[in-house]
Amino acid sequence: MAAIADLLRAIAALVAALAWPATAALALCLFRPQIGRLIDRVSRVKLPGIEAEAEVRQQIEQSAEEARTRPIREPTHAELARAQRVDDLARSVPAGFLRQEVERLAAEYERVRGSMPGGAARTRAMEVVVAKMRTIGRAAWPLRNELVQSASPGRRLHAIAILQVEPDYDLLEWLAERPAVETPFVTYHAMVALDAAAADSRAAVHAPGLGRALAQAEASLAGLPEDADRRQVLARLADRLARLRPD
Repeated sequence: MAAIADLLRAIAALVAALAWPATAALALCLFRPQIGRLIDRVSRVKLPGIEAEAEVRQQIEQSAEEARTRPIREPTHAELARAQRVDDLARSVPAGFLRQEVERLAAEYERVRGSMPGGAARTRAMEVVVAKMRTIGRAAWPLRNELVQSASPGRRLHAIAILQVEPDYDLLEWLAERPAVETPFVTYHAMVALDAAAADSRAAVHAPGLGRALAQAEASLAGLPEDADRRQVLARLADRLARLRPD
C-alpha cells in the first residue's frame, strides 16, 4: 500500500508540473490577440522616447564628425540646424536625459584637457566637445543659469556653448568677465558667444549692453597681439556694433 501511495503522489506531482506550462500555452493561444494589442501599446509608449534619444545622440555625433575635419572653430549653419532639431526632440526624451548629456560632455571636456598635452591636437579634441555641446545647446538653455554658477570649468564651457546658439542678454557681463578668470580656450568661446549675441536679430535693442561687454573684454585682452584669435573675434564684434549704431 505504501508503494502505491508513493506512486500516486509521484503521478500527482508530475501532473502538477505539466499542468502550468500547458495552462500557459492554452492561455497564449486563447488570448493571443489581446496580448498582442497589449504589447503593441507598451511599445508605442516606450519606443518614441528610445528613438528620440538615439536621434539626439546621432545629431551630436554628426556635429563631432564635422568638427574633427573643419578648420572653423565656431557654429556652422549645419550645427545650428542640428541644435534646432535636438530642441524639437527634447520634449520626447525621458526626463533627465539632457541633463545627463550636459554632465557627460562637461566631464569629457575636463578629461580631454587634463589628459592630453597642450597643442593643436588637444585644441581640436576640445573643439569637438564644444561642437557636441552646441548641438544640445538650445535644448539645454533652461540650465544656463545653473551652469554659469558652477565651479566646474566643463559646465561653465557648456553654458558658453549654449549662449553661442541661443544668446541671453542678461549674461553679457558674465561673458565679458571670462578673460579675467578662464583659460584662453574658454575665453575664446566666450568671445564667440558675445559675437553671436551681436549677430542676433535682437541685438539692436541690446546695443548698449553689448557695447559695455565689448569694452570690458577689450580691456582684459589689451595685452594680446592684434592677430590673437580672441582679439580677432572682438574686432568682428566691434564691427557689428558699429553697424548697429551707425551714428
